[in-house]
Amino acid sequence: MNKYALGTIVGTALLGLAKKHSGSSVKLRNLYEAEYFFSEVWYISIDTNDFPFDMSDYILEYDQDDNVISEDIINSLNHSIRSFLGDIMWDDEYNQLVENTFDVRDDEEVSVYISEEEDANYQYLSHNPPSHAVDEKGKVKHWMIELHFRYKVGTFDKNQIRTLAEVEDRFREVSSAIKNFLKSKFKVALIDRWETEIMLDSDETDMTIMVQNKEGRWVPYRPHAKTSNLRKR
Repeated sequence: MNKYALGTIVGTALLGLAKKHSGSSVKLRNLYEAEYFFSEVWYISIDTNDFPFDMSDYILEYDQDDNVISEDIINSLNHSIRSFLGDIMWDDEYNQLVENTFDVRDDEEVSVYISEEEDANYQYLSHNPPSHAVDEKGKVKHWMIELHFRYKVGTFDKNQIRTLAEVEDRFREVSSAIKNFLKSKFKVALIDRWETEIMLDSDETDMTIMVQNKEGRWVPYRPHAKTSNLRKR
């Protein structure tokens, strides 16, 4: 038995009990909520001239033991790419792309946050980096980033909540759309041989009994404790 089947049985029983105690004139409904988080790691090619900053400012040099001479250059590049990704996520075109590709319904919230993997990139570049990551002139060619997918919904109709599998499929389409967006706009391409799958990080579901207040708004139902008429001895 899945979570929502069990939740429906329990919710129906609780709703009936709440109506019995509150009176038939009170309007009560079940609010069904779900929140899913997924993530996906990308290795991308940043050997491009279409960045809003000059990649030639971040040339790495290494000593005879293959240790990077200036860590500040890696840190500065981290900062520039972080700012670049932040600007993308504030872009209306990007957010519209995510919502349209996912086909967001009423009562749903969908977002995709992109972060650069600072520690992983530092470890990757600070000592003896592979030739496909840094060219012979010290120019960085590859970078690791992570996409964080979030789906949230709250609805009175439990049938409107998508399954985990459906949300994952939708986010896979969103992932593909973001790849095309970055490639067409900034010449940033995913390195296919390192492509990873979307992974489920967490899933939470809940059911809350709601009551309609005097203003017509639905709020969580909080039954009032009855005062006993028995006299204290």
